[in-house]
Amino acid sequence: MTRRKGEITPKHRNRSHPYQVALDRTPGPIAYGIMYRWAAWFDSETTPLGLHGMCWCFCRPEVADAFAMDFGGRRIDRPVESYYLKVDLPDARELERRAKTSRNDRVTGGLPADTASLFREAITIPFSSFSDPADVARAQGALDRAWMMVRDSVPETDIDRERLRLAYIVASFALIAVDEEDLARRAAERFRKGPRGG
Repeated sequence: MTRRKGEITPKHRNRSHPYQVALDRTPGPIAYGIMYRWAAWFDSETTPLGLHGMCWCFCRPEVADAFAMDFGGRRIDRPVESYYLKVDLPDARELERRAKTSRNDRVTGGLPADTASLFREAITIPFSSFSDPADVARAQGALDRAWMMVRDSVPETDIDRERLRLAYIVASFALIAVDEEDLARRAAERFRKGPRGG
């Protein structure tokens, strides 16, 4: 198999970005756009995984942990060879490029993502802006608590959509809540007011 000059081989990728997260299914276009904008802040690579999956590869373990917490998947770390390991130390120009890339709306054509068309990873979207795994874990715990408070008032046919709406509410209160319990209480109160805040 021939390769183009400068093309990164799987062997090179595994050496430079050994901390990897495997997804068994290739995400849909909206899901991929969110993952792409999340990963744009870090030095990352992607590679196909089998027939239907893909792998996101990072050069820092804490970034791979945060990605797996936000989007699921399983860690399949490669052997770490310090000589080949890429060090993610971006300069000012690289940070500017990443900021522009993370705002790239190429997947949705500049339109807001359609949150009504749910996909398998939809529940993780609201937390995709959190880079600290502790923040993701706190938000997920608060979401589970808040959902227990409001679940009985949600019709069976609306469970997926309403849980997603609650997740967005949790994300919006995450920075002002005192702790996980306070975050769950605030989110449940706001959820009960309805989509329009009535």
